[in-house]
Amino acid sequence: MQNRYLYIAGIVLPLVDFLGINVAYMVAFDVLNPTWRSIPFSNLMQMLIICNLLWAMIAKYIKLYDEVNLYSLNNLFSLTTKSVYIHLLLFIAYHAIVGSFITYYVFLIVFYALLHVHLICSYYTYKLLRPFIRQKYKLKKPVALMGMNPESTQLAYYFQSNNLDYSQTRFLDEHDCLVIEDKELTVQQTCQHIQEVAQKGIYEAYVLLSPEKISGIEVLINEAKNHYVNLKFVSDFNPALTLPLPNNHLAYFSIKKMDNEPLEEIKNRFAKRVFDIVFSLFVIVFILSWLYPIFALIIKLESSGPVIFKQLRSGRYNQDFWCYKFRSMRMNNDADNRQATRFDNRVTRFGRFIRATSLDELPQFFNVLMGDMSITGPRPHMLKHTEEYRGIIDNYMVRHYLKPGITGWAQVNNLRGETTDVQLMQKRIDHDIWYLKNWSLLLDMKIVFLTALNVIARNGEVY
Repeated sequence: MQNRYLYIAGIVLPLVDFLGINVAYMVAFDVLNPTWRSIPFSNLMQMLIICNLLWAMIAKYIKLYDEVNLYSLNNLFSLTTKSVYIHLLLFIAYHAIVGSFITYYVFLIVFYALLHVHLICSYYTYKLLRPFIRQKYKLKKPVALMGMNPESTQLAYYFQSNNLDYSQTRFLDEHDCLVIEDKELTVQQTCQHIQEVAQKGIYEAYVLLSPEKISGIEVLINEAKNHYVNLKFVSDFNPALTLPLPNNHLAYFSIKKMDNEPLEEIKNRFAKRVFDIVFSLFVIVFILSWLYPIFALIIKLESSGPVIFKQLRSGRYNQDFWCYKFRSMRMNNDADNRQATRFDNRVTRFGRFIRATSLDELPQFFNVLMGDMSITGPRPHMLKHTEEYRGIIDNYMVRHYLKPGITGWAQVNNLRGETTDVQLMQKRIDHDIWYLKNWSLLLDMKIVFLTALNVIARNGEVY
């Protein structure tokens, strides 16, 4: 899974470089002989367009902003310097062809001098900010390696060298590496290792065993799913695997994944997060800003207690978080243990209305803004229910690969509200897993639209 900060760097750095090129260009033109300002604006723009197009083509050709080059700051600096020199040669060639080199040679000297200043300033600015970024955003990504084969030595070296040589080789990403060096692993031993990996807070494990040294792949995959560990098999497994596992790549290594998960792609996670932030801000600013005080007054008048009810729920990777709702019940001691049922005497009259219309969920847009939840995803369950269902529902813990949602694919298919039937809960989980494997931004929008229709129609068993 690509690091999100590396992905953002791949967007920010080209913008910074293009900004630096254009600023250097305009400053160089402006500080020289004032008579140059009489040059037709069309000529100025033509040269500026050629200047930018040359940089874009060079960056594309040498793959300046590709992920493999963004890993190393020194490598990035070297390639950027190379790009500047290639740009210099091509831009001079352009002026020579159009016969304007003699006129603009002083401008070219000043322009490329300023461009070098921009390059050096960018390099040292990031070098100064990098320790702060590492500490502030916890950029380490823990992974586990299980088993030994020729590929494992290379992959272990890849992770460990990137960790130990961060200041020299890494760019906005590094890895903690746990290597389990059993040469002969039984299924039972490997399952135990998976449990240990999950206990250490590691959610990505690479199995590097030869096919003849291990059996029961399905058992390992199920064990990993129960502990929300994303299990991946490195190249030695590929020829012998009978399971239809999707392909993936890490650096120069061929990987087989357990499932096809669109949200493993950083561009998809980025798009989903942008959608979450924009949509939640819209609801908070234009709806909750005036609805909150009205609801607060009604809730307070009907029963004593806080306006907002908060409860620990199971989030991504089964991490607990405080989930917010408008309080719809009278204060009681069973809120964390018992679901609301039909004719539940704990629910107030106004509470029954906001529960039936799902308006009690509106404060969860603050959860979305804080990053604990998403607009769409599996509904967050109470901690008690997570422990109960994980032992009796197939693949129950797979839903925790995603952030929980205010609404979800199960909810718009009328699988919501009180659940006492295990088979009905299994259907919910099946819908959550289908969403995980088939996510798209259009699907999220469809779920939001269907949720709005359900609220209007008051579909579903919600008490």
